[in-house]
Amino acid sequence: LRSARRNTKETRMKTREELLQEIGELKKLCDSWEKQVKRLLTRNGQLLEDISRLSAQLRLWKGTAP
Repeated sequence: LRSARRNTKETRMKTREELLQEIGELKKLCDSWEKQVKRLLTRNGQLLEDISRLSAQLRLWKGTAP
């Protein structure tokens, strides 16, 4: 009976360790996604500025600038 209890406790500890490892991996993955989102948002802002600038240049070229 003692042996069975010990094995159950070891199994629980192993499962806990595995869960902690998985949590660590998920946190790393989350950090990676957050960095990618920040890069994409920055790039999106740059592209929107480019579109605005190029649209203004096109209006000037067409002679329809306000």
